[in-house]
Amino acid sequence: MFVEKSLLIQLKQGSTRALEELHDHFSARIYNSCRRFFLTHEDAEEVVQDVFIKIWNNRNNIKLHLSFKAYIFKISKNLILRKLQKKVLKETLDNYINSAAFVSNNVEETVIAKDVEALINDLINNLPPKKQKIFLLNRYEDKTIDEIAEELGLSRRTVESHIYQTRALIKSKLNLNSAVPLMFIYFL
Repeated sequence: MFVEKSLLIQLKQGSTRALEELHDHFSARIYNSCRRFFLTHEDAEEVVQDVFIKIWNNRNNIKLHLSFKAYIFKISKNLILRKLQKKVLKETLDNYINSAAFVSNNVEETVIAKDVEALINDLINNLPPKKQKIFLLNRYEDKTIDEIAEELGLSRRTVESHIYQTRALIKSKLNLNSAVPLMFIYFL
């Protein structure tokens, strides 16, 4: 077995070399697990990094008598699931923003949805003109970043930056607004 107690003991004592050895041994397997769950390359790399940050931060709690392999893959599984939940919720929110409509038979959900829609519309209406135009072209007219860049005479990177900043603003405001359902707050 690769992971010997002595390596884990060194890790518990604060050895970064021990952490590096663990990283070298397990990172490819964790990455491949992420990719099997259809996470992007960037998300998979982020999960790998987060696994080892979590191991480092919780190194004093590692139980030497338990399987370290099971421990590391339990951490990985939880982080992968959290990433997938965020991805699903992000897609749901994006679809909501794209459609600007939310159909529900539940009165409370309908009221909350209308509040969220009003907040999003208010945020979009108060954007600087260039950001607003770029966001509306992308979200409501389904134009690609390249099409928007060509239409407005901007670089692709500038358009990407404006879209990212606008989405980040909307997400941050939704996170601060108590009318937003807790599931949106938790996963954004």
